[in-house]
Parts: sequence; C-alpha cells; structure tokens
Amino acid sequence: MDATYCRGARGEVVAALQRALQAQQVPREDGPGREPAIAKVDGQYGIAMQRAVQRVQRANKLLMTGVVDHATWQLLMGKQTPWPGLFERLLYVVAGFEGHFYSRSTGDRENDRVGMTWGIIGFKLCEGRGAAKGSLHTLLTDISAKHHDIFVDAFGKANADKLDAALALDDEKLYQFAAKQISTEDGDSIRSPWNEGFSKLGESEIVREMQRRFAYDNYFVKSQELTAQFSSAYAMDCERTSLYFFDFKVNNGGFIPGERPQAEQSIKTLIARDPKATVAQKLQCITDVLAASRSGYAVDIRERKGVTGYGYGNVHREYYRLDGWGIDVAEPSPAVADPLRLAVIGLDGQEDEQLALAGEAKNFSVGEEAAVQSLDESRFPIDVGYELLRAGSVRTVSLRKLAATGAGTINDKISNHYHAAQMLFRGQVGVLAISGQFTRPIIGDARDNQYVLQRNGRTYVGLQLKSNGQLMLLRQRTAGHAIQESVVDITDLRRSLSSCALIVLYGGYGVPVGTLPGSGLRWREWVGEAGANPIVLGWFGNVQAPRDGLKSILANAFLSRVRLASGGKDLPTICHDAPEQVIEQWGLACHEVFVASRQKYLWLDEPISSVSLMHSGAAAIDHSNAIWRANTEFGKPLQSAMIRA
Repeated sequence: MDATYCRGARGEVVAALQRALQAQQVPREDGPGREPAIAKVDGQYGIAMQRAVQRVQRANKLLMTGVVDHATWQLLMGKQTPWPGLFERLLYVVAGFEGHFYSRSTGDRENDRVGMTWGIIGFKLCEGRGAAKGSLHTLLTDISAKHHDIFVDAFGKANADKLDAALALDDEKLYQFAAKQISTEDGDSIRSPWNEGFSKLGESEIVREMQRRFAYDNYFVKSQELTAQFSSAYAMDCERTSLYFFDFKVNNGGFIPGERPQAEQSIKTLIARDPKATVAQKLQCITDVLAASRSGYAVDIRERKGVTGYGYGNVHREYYRLDGWGIDVAEPSPAVADPLRLAVIGLDGQEDEQLALAGEAKNFSVGEEAAVQSLDESRFPIDVGYELLRAGSVRTVSLRKLAATGAGTINDKISNHYHAAQMLFRGQVGVLAISGQFTRPIIGDARDNQYVLQRNGRTYVGLQLKSNGQLMLLRQRTAGHAIQESVVDITDLRRSLSSCALIVLYGGYGVPVGTLPGSGLRWREWVGEAGANPIVLGWFGNVQAPRDGLKSILANAFLSRVRLASGGKDLPTICHDAPEQVIEQWGLACHEVFVASRQKYLWLDEPISSVSLMHSGAAAIDHSNAIWRANTEFGKPLQSAMIRA
C-alpha cells in the first residue's frame, strides 16, 4: 500500500492541500451550482477535508476514498509540485508528537528544567538539569538579530527588549527568568502577553522557514547519519528507520554513554536468532535499551519509538498510522510481496465460524487479518471495543461487542474508530467476510443504501453503504423508533480491496433471487470500483449461518472442500480460474451444514419448522454478475448443488 495523506495528519503539507482544494470547484451538495471543495484552511486533515477530497475525486472520476494518494496529489497540486521530500514528511510527524507546530508554546514542566518550549519540534530554551542554553535560545537570538522588526512586531518593543536582555543572561539566570516570568506554575502554558507574542512570532513565514532550516541542520542531518550507519550494518534502510532516529535526536538528544553498544549488541543477538527479523524488531532492541537507561521517560520513549518503528500506535492517547502521514512503511527490499490478507467485519456472535474462517484461510496462503498483531501487542486504537479471538494459533478480530461496550464511543470528535477500521484493512485484502444482520435490502434501485447491523438491547451498531459510495460506521439507538446516525466515514477501506477475489456475506438477503432482494450486487459493485472482480457468496432469502455449537461450521465445510479440489492453488487463483467450482462447493457445504443444524429465522431468533430451498438457501454472484442459487433438484442423479437463477 502506497503512502497517503489521510484523516489525522496535520501540518503545512495538509494546509497546502487544503488551499488546492479551495481552488477546486465541485457540484454543490445542497442544490444546483458549484462551490469550492473546502471552506477552511487549518492544517488539520479532519472530517471536512476527508469529504472535500471525496467530492473532488468523484468529480474527476478517481476512486472515491477521501485520502490523498499520488494520483489525487497530482490532480490537486499539479505535475510541477512533487510529493513532499523525506525531511518535510518526517518533520510533521515529529511535530505532531510534540504538539506545538510553529506557534504553540508550553512552560517549564516539573523536573524538566527547560524554561519553556516552542516551535515546530518543541525547541527548548534550556537543556534540562544543568539548565544550559538550548536550541530555542539559539533560534530566538538568530531571529532577533536577522529579523528584529518581526521580533518587535510579535512581542512589542518593551517585551522584545526584555527578552533580548534575558537571552544575554548566563544559563541559570535565563532559566529563572523563563521559569518565573514566562512559564505558568503548572508548566502547561506560558503567561500573557508572552503566549500571544510567541504565537504571533510563529505565524511569520520567515520565522517558520528559520525553524525548518534549524531543524534540518541540527537534527535531521545528524539523525540521518545514524540512520545510514545502522541501515548499512543491520539492513534497516527504510523510512521508518529515518523517522525513528530523527525523533530520537529531537526528543532524546542522541545516545548517552553505554547505550549504543548495548543497542547494537541486542540487534546482533536478534539477527543471530532470527535472520529474517523485521525493521520493527530491530528498532525495538534500541527502544528497550533507551527505556531501561532513561526509566523516568520510559513510557514516552516506548510510545513514540513504538509508533516510528512499527508504523502505528498510540502517543499521548492519540492514534498514529504513519502511512497516512505520507510515510512509506514498507520493509527494505522485501524478498517476497506481502500476502493477500483476510479481512473480517464480524458484527455478530458467530465466534466459532469466524475462527474457522481465519484458520482455513491460512491453508490457502491468505494472510492473517492485518489488525491481529497490533491488537495482540496493544498497539491498536484505544477505547473502541474490538476483541481478539483465539483458538490455538488461530487469531481473528471481532467487532461483536461494539453494541454492548463501544457504541457510545463511536463519534466524529475523535478518530479512534476511523483508525481502528483502517487497521482491519492494512495491506491488500484477498478475502472479505461481513457478518451481521443485513437490513434494508435492495428493492428497485440497485444503489439504495445498504446496512449491516448488530443489535444489543435497544442499541445497534454497524455499517451503512450509502448510495453515493460512502461507507459509514454507524450507531442506531431505538427509542420507540430507530434513530440512525452515520457517524464515521470509513470509505477509504476500499483502497485495500483492489485485489479482493472473494466476498462472503454471512447474513440474510445477501444475494437477490427472483423477487427476493439482496445486497450482494451493491457490495460487489462497490468493491469493483477499486478494480476487483470478486465472487460473492451468501444466501437468498432470510437464511443465515447456524449458530455456534449447532453441528457443523460452514467455513470448515466450504473451505475444506475447496482445498481438496484446488490442486494446491491459493484461494484468489482458484476464484479467478474456477469460479463455478467454488460456487458449487459453497452450495454443497451449505446443504451439509443446514441439513445438520437447527435453522433459525433471522430477525425473531426463534426456530421455524422448515426452510424450503424455494424460499431461502445458498446463493452466489459470479464474475459476470450472474446469480446462482441452490438447486431444488439437488440429490437426484446428475443434479448439481447450485444452478444459475
């Protein structure tokens, strides 16, 4: 997956994209005419920018995702403006960690003895325990000397003179001036009018360029020397390594005596044990040494270095995915391409079915769900209610508890649910499974909104595939009448679906047959817009997979049959080369499992005496959009399980 800019990113690159979006005239959503795609430039890639990018993509016939990939970048910025360089991309990630960007400042926090911090990477006025003059002292002195008019304009003549005088003091007196006169007592901010002065100083483009140049010369260049040394010695040459050492220089100052030999020995030990160790594992060796030798800052070190090393994780309760900040998170020169993955949106209690699907998929070289490792390592977005299921070595991620524990957290004010959905779809997906209650099936218009829901008491959560192409994570509260809230836009999931070969819809009304509606055609169309041509497997009518513990598990019955007939091919290849065979095995498996189980009616959860294949049963959609259904004559000589409807 190529790096993009997407929701959560911040900084001047995002602001430049927003200015380009303002220049794009798109059809109004509330009536005739056209309007700028976005109204405000704030450097924050939020909901408004996500929707603005979608509108521009749709108007220009690009895949509507809401993220700025290279094609969208070229459309917005033009061929003369290349994708940002490495320093610029790394800079804004580190600036995000620091939380200051160009203008914000903080005061003297307990035990830090820095006096104050300000600027794009958190330049410090003093440097810790010895209170020696820090990078901010050098930068402010330079600004005052070279651009004194900007200095005076920001602070006013009297305070500019006072600050100039303080900058000329010795180390301890400078620190005392900042700690007593500039910083607030709690260190969270600085006092007025200094706060306003530093904020205005950071608005100057001249000063911003000086900040960038200072960061480049004094931190980036030195950090890339470390990057080159470790990359050459331990095969770690990738952008995550560059970011790791840049953040290391900015936030930690570099190695102190004894740290580097320990770190290098730890990496050597790792490689001797596992020659295929990943860059993340090698960087983790360094992180462990840093955290042990700087125990007072261990939590911060592990958070920040974990994100830079692995490419995702939480820093100060905010979730980062570096591939959405323009960072290429790929391993250096991979020997083999990443496998196509399984992706499961599991919104019901079919735990055994989901585990069986995850286990059987491995037999076809379909990789483990992308979110599993990050959830297992506690690097997943916090407070979202996703659950890691295990059965031996098989792991899978379930969303079944969202209605019970996570519905109240689904909102647009924080991005954790957005990022959690993206973590389910990192990399390219070969097999997509969606389970839950399929509601509002297609009647007439094939582009009507589609829903997949899970209920708990009077609360629903789930997905809404909108007629305009947006995929929304929603919550639905019932108080006499259902109130649907399309809350979090996760449309960009389909960037990962361009190689999808198989969609399995575990829910009623998946495939339309005769007068019975179904949602499968719309899901296939939506995935197809990303470039895929998948088979869709499901049911017509109100049938659903038997509950856990009722005789057979459908995933086992289906995929074990396909494996026996596959001749050793992987599942995407089989779906491409022999779709009718896959569909037939689906019918055979469904017949086996439903005959052996106590079928349940989808909405009332109560047994019914029988389910006629005339009204409900196995169904599929092939590559040509032809519909297949269970054969009522199956069991007679020469009759197949599935026939074209």
